[in-house]
Amino acid sequence: MNDRMQAYVGLLVAAVRNRPAAIPTVSGTGALVAVGAFLLQVRAQTVVGSSRTAIILSAEPLFAAATAAVVVGERLTTSGWIGAALIMVGMYVVLAFSPAEQADLVAAESVSDAH
Repeated sequence: MNDRMQAYVGLLVAAVRNRPAAIPTVSGTGALVAVGAFLLQVRAQTVVGSSRTAIILSAEPLFAAATAAVVVGERLTTSGWIGAALIMVGMYVVLAFSPAEQADLVAAESVSDAH
């Protein structure tokens, strides 16, 4: 664990030790953030369409690795870089070589009663 991460954990532990009442607040905030992220994802899926949403969500490991690099200072191994490259290549293949009929389907999916 690097210094920055130790500082974050130390602040959290100090807050809980000094104010046990902070536990419900921290837990509630975490739950609200998780629910809010889920609701935003559902709303975005009605706008963008399920096919494109699936492609975007397949990049989640890349976002997780980037966040870990920034927040915790982790670095990818060779196999991690190979996996990231395979994810990017897969996304490119799906987007670049999908038939024109599928592009029309994606456009049709983005029109829903939610608008």
